[in-house]
Amino acid sequence: MLTIPTDIRVDADHKEEKRLLAMSRRWLEKEKRTPGIHVSDILDPMYAWYSKKDKKSKMSDREVTTFLVGKILHAFIISAMSAEDGLNLSSDEGSKHSKKLGIDYSIDFLDEKIPAEIKTSRSKEPASGIKDLAMYIEQVLCYMVAENSMVGKIWVLYLNAKDHENRTCPVYRAYKLTVSQKALDEYGRQIVKTEKTLSKALTMAKPVGLEPCRTWKCGERMCKFWHTCKPKGRYGFPQSRWK
Repeated sequence: MLTIPTDIRVDADHKEEKRLLAMSRRWLEKEKRTPGIHVSDILDPMYAWYSKKDKKSKMSDREVTTFLVGKILHAFIISAMSAEDGLNLSSDEGSKHSKKLGIDYSIDFLDEKIPAEIKTSRSKEPASGIKDLAMYIEQVLCYMVAENSMVGKIWVLYLNAKDHENRTCPVYRAYKLTVSQKALDEYGRQIVKTEKTLSKALTMAKPVGLEPCRTWKCGERMCKFWHTCKPKGRYGFPQSRWK
């Protein structure tokens, strides 16, 4: 073991931390996004309405560091699955437009024509059922409809999972989704309905007809539009009474 000099001084450099954050934000914001309605907008249309109306909206500090980690890990996983010689920073299959759904979508990976979504999670306990994967499933089903595939995949890298010795280490968990064509078509109709409702609301001064976002994404700590949106039945009420 090397001996650290006794006269060394180490100080927290908050100015440097701010520079790291600012440069990371700048790099992430360089990524081009098509102007249409995306799958993420369909999943949380109320949040999408405020985001699209607020042209000056920027990612929060929390979003910057979270997206940065997710983007880099996506690139590693995609490069591994594509048998790349190095690292491919193209984080997905590229943006596509579905004419029948009226939305844009970007699939992380097409695994022999099967849409696969890559996720990273800090949860110590991997998903144990559909409820735990619901948010991911909603998203992958959108891709399955767009690609007319009755099969989809979810690949999750759990960063803090516990091993058999109760130590934390990253582990993969993979899930295969299968649905009938009838169910896929019905899901497609839900997407179309939501897209039309959101598109109509975007022509108005208020988010008419849009439901509040899911509760865990709502609130002062979780949403930068909280004091602007003021969701009815939630704003000014304790979370235990939210609708």
